[in-house]
Amino acid sequence: MARLLLLALIPLACLGGCGDDSAAIEMWNRGYEALQRGAWREAEQAAAQAARAGADRARCDFLRGCAVFEQARLAAKQADTPMAEPFVFDVAIRYVETALQHWQSALMADEASPHADALRRNIARAHILRDDLEQKKKAAVDRTRRPPRPNPKGQDPGAKDPPKTDKPKDAASKPPPDPSKTDAPAPTNKLPQTSLTADEVKQLLDRLETREREKRVTREKRMRARSAEVDRDW
Repeated sequence: MARLLLLALIPLACLGGCGDDSAAIEMWNRGYEALQRGAWREAEQAAAQAARAGADRARCDFLRGCAVFEQARLAAKQADTPMAEPFVFDVAIRYVETALQHWQSALMADEASPHADALRRNIARAHILRDDLEQKKKAAVDRTRRPPRPNPKGQDPGAKDPPKTDKPKDAASKPPPDPSKTDAPAPTNKLPQTSLTADEVKQLLDRLETREREKRVTREKRMRARSAEVDRDW
């Protein structure tokens, strides 16, 4: 149990805070012992019963405030998680406010009592815890109101991703290309086809015509020679 200023909460049997009412003294002492064991609900109930039995009101409120504040600390610890919902902090805040009411009531009943300074310090602690819980609750509310992140794929959030297709075996079996080499064109037996200019075409035609003229002259010579041989009588 976290340490609170309980020096003023010594058993009433020693102080005689309830006069001759032994039932009220016994009930208050029972609540004090429960607080020391960490049985905070039992301590709160026993202090309430002691007040109804006639015990000193300020001292009973002091004890009840201590018991409720320890429950507030436990609720705050349970709510201190990254994904805690806002209503979880409301439980701890209600415990803190109840403890404040008991301590403030005890202080107003007897501001000159020996435990007045202890009450003021406990009230300050309660205000600090309540402010911390309020900030954490606000952060939880902002987190729940935050819009969901957009879907980068533009798909329905509930839709499943399409199944992945396996690569063809032949493509998967081929080794990756070697970056240190380059691909050369395949050899061919065909002659390259080129286009002739107009001058080149004219020169080619002139050569062909010259060859044809030479062939005609040669044929004419051969024909005259044969005719001469036919006209002889020998």
